[in-house]
Amino acid sequence: MVQCQFNGAAASEEELRTLREQLLALDPSKAEKEGGKESQVQLRSIFLQDYRDVSNKAPYDCPTELLWGEKHIYETLLDLRFRVSVDSFFQVNTSAAEVLYRLIAEWAAPDPETTVFDICCGTGTIGLTMAKTAKEIVGIEMVPSAIEDATFNAQLNGITNARFILGKAEDVLEKTLAGFSGRCVGIVDPPRAGLHVNTTRAIRKCLPLKRLVYVSCRQGAFLDNISELCRSPSKTLSGAPFRPVRAMAVDMFPHTDHVELVVLFERD
Repeated sequence: MVQCQFNGAAASEEELRTLREQLLALDPSKAEKEGGKESQVQLRSIFLQDYRDVSNKAPYDCPTELLWGEKHIYETLLDLRFRVSVDSFFQVNTSAAEVLYRLIAEWAAPDPETTVFDICCGTGTIGLTMAKTAKEIVGIEMVPSAIEDATFNAQLNGITNARFILGKAEDVLEKTLAGFSGRCVGIVDPPRAGLHVNTTRAIRKCLPLKRLVYVSCRQGAFLDNISELCRSPSKTLSGAPFRPVRAMAVDMFPHTDHVELVVLFERD
């Protein structure tokens, strides 16, 4: 699945028409047979996105058009099958993602009495891979298509103890955690900007939340979050502080400087 981003304000109608023709020519259904056998094309679909701002990532509600192919693609991970939409987050390195998710599950260690709060859950992958061993999975995500995929993926895999909440984590997490009194564990896998300060404060306020597994793809933003999670209580920050007890890097992006950093936090 490929999404091609262009600036509609900076391109002429002729340029856009040429772009469309070139991308339509990549449709494997129109590919010529070579040597009596169709060429092995991995491309399943191409989307066009008209983005006219200057940041390096378009908002999820930016105008997007399916030019050709399938609206969704499917991926198998840890014996579960997942539907993925173009705006939904899903790890691109599946083999390494399985290593990552096994590590998260090992450190989260849910049991039949544990509710797993999967914060910034995307298509629900992390939580759903732990559904068999947990009491309940509660996913929180701000992208509507990701919530649709997560709900669909639970049904696709026959998982009945998972539910997903649409909204920004900083807006819905405190209400979701307020008054919760059972055994629980938190999983956070935020975007590159890290967690909003209100999200870390909501996590601190949930006293039953004694264990937190943080997955960071950008360690600079993680440093800001760790200071909120671990510093002493104050007028603006209630709840006992967490302490980091284990950390491991998973090489999701070979031949680059980037890794996924997994840190286990605990508190009394």
